Amino acid sequence: MSSPDQFRVSCGKCQAPLAKGQRIYLGVVYCGGCYHKHFIPSTCTRCGRSARILKDEAPHACPTCLRHARWEGKPCTRCKRPIRTFGIELDDGCLFCLSCKKYAVPPQLCPGCNEFKQDLGRDVRRGVTEPVCGQCRHRLGKAENCAGCRRPRFIAGERDGKRLCANCLPTGTPPIVTCSDCHKPKFHFGSGRCEDCAWRRIHSRLLTRLYAQVPAAWARDLMTEYYQLLRDQIAHGTLSKSLRHDVVFFAALSPHFSSADALTGVLVVRKLGHEFLARYGRVMSFLNITGYITTYQDPDYELEWHLSRIRSYTARGPAWSHAAMDRFLSHMLHKRDLSLDRSTRRTVPIKPKSMESAVRAAVAFLTYAAAEGATSLPEVSQEHLELFLGRHRNYRLRIRALVRYLRRHERTFQKLSVPASKHEFSLKHALSDQVRLDLIDTLGLSTTIVDVRWSLVSLFALIYAQPAHKSVALPLEAVRMGAEGLYEVRFAKVWLPMDEVTHHLLARWLSMRRENSCFERNGESLYLFPGRQAGSHIRSDTFTKWLTPKRLTTRALVTTSLVQWAIADPGSPRILVDALGVSRVTATTYCQQLGMQVRAHTRHAFDTRA
Repeated sequence: MSSPDQFRVSCGKCQAPLAKGQRIYLGVVYCGGCYHKHFIPSTCTRCGRSARILKDEAPHACPTCLRHARWEGKPCTRCKRPIRTFGIELDDGCLFCLSCKKYAVPPQLCPGCNEFKQDLGRDVRRGVTEPVCGQCRHRLGKAENCAGCRRPRFIAGERDGKRLCANCLPTGTPPIVTCSDCHKPKFHFGSGRCEDCAWRRIHSRLLTRLYAQVPAAWARDLMTEYYQLLRDQIAHGTLSKSLRHDVVFFAALSPHFSSADALTGVLVVRKLGHEFLARYGRVMSFLNITGYITTYQDPDYELEWHLSRIRSYTARGPAWSHAAMDRFLSHMLHKRDLSLDRSTRRTVPIKPKSMESAVRAAVAFLTYAAAEGATSLPEVSQEHLELFLGRHRNYRLRIRALVRYLRRHERTFQKLSVPASKHEFSLKHALSDQVRLDLIDTLGLSTTIVDVRWSLVSLFALIYAQPAHKSVALPLEAVRMGAEGLYEVRFAKVWLPMDEVTHHLLARWLSMRRENSCFERNGESLYLFPGRQAGSHIRSDTFTKWLTPKRLTTRALVTTSLVQWAIADPGSPRILVDALGVSRVTATTYCQQLGMQVRAHTRHAFDTRA
């Protein structure tokens, strides 16, 4: 009679008897102690993830990448295409890729249709938890959610007007069980657990796998804090998807920072880049709301963000322009505090967005010159500039910064100058009175939260001449209830009582206003129109997408408003400046063209000593 020890497994390193193999790698059995001794935490040279890798392994790659390398380049027996990741090898030596692996096994009985099929599999994300054929996966995956357990199930019948599965139909709700984790009687979700405990177990296993991708311990602790704050804000299933997506951000922080205290908004955007941060707005909101970084209302962060965008633009130009564009950017950074504000006669910093616009125009111009035959900066001529501005008139103001720089600091064969242009006063964009009145009535009837928000921005532009980029950044403290029972808004220096239509729409918006960020749902947003990230306002380009199908533009709305204000009181451009925040040049132009004929009257209106 054979002894039971004959069937016991021994460790391939220390020869210790094992009830079963703890780890098997390349045919060698490792016990727990030997596995942690010979497999050390390292970074895979192929995928960059952290994993336990055998000492002196060549190449220094994780087991998953080694498995992929084994199959890489080998052709599939059936489709003859090279196997990219891994496949299946039969005893006869035939290789099958993942697409053809269903043909490598004998047909099996599908429990959904009771037919023998080869492509049995699961689709857990769509609620198919048992192996079924492809047709049944498609059919079961589109099953509607049960009104009781809220999971995709076949509907067995209706009860009290609710469509329920077979488990929930008898009582109209999921069966009540004693949860095996919290030991409380709750609705059953799966495996003897309630919904909260089941998802908490799922998230715990998920975090254990995701932590292997984050090398630094402080970044893992930061991710744990992020999970604890996020789980109370969004649904369980969405949370799992968000964690798998956002773990890349925490893994990227590890090599650049030594601790969470070293994080700043400027350093984060400088190390990771604006394009990377744009994909992880939820994590940036978390860092803002918890006080680790400050991004909004921080001029240094705004400058660094735009500098990152500028560097991406300069790389798109011709190769011979890269050095010149770097010098141009350095020049603007040096001179950014010497800009003169004509309205106040004071020097103010150049806005980072203006610097970005100048660089974008410069790259577009030099790219056009290269297409026309220029091979170096000195070969850029006045003819290139005039042809470029003839095709791109909107670059006329933006290109002036580059032209001034080239004339003063770069050596060129010709001195460039932006041709003067005469802009005649035109009201072709203004809407007629009937169209304006009909549009006001239509906007006032909006009911959904999106339509109410953008209709209010439209009324600010159509009645009070506020461009979209100013309206979306309007602070909540700029709105108050006036003594006459109407809301008052401060667009510039004075409080303006709203008209009846705007008053009712503003009241409707304040009743349904809410923060869009999952970390900012406590009503503490400083803006009238909160944005998707904590501490921000909504973006104006979203308003353009809402307005375009209606065949309207912000310019048409603002122009119409300025016309109405100038006609109502053509002798006082100061009203447009103080009440609406319109520039003095624009206010004077509209008042002169629409009723003010005496130029001396204009000077008197702007005389602050009067």
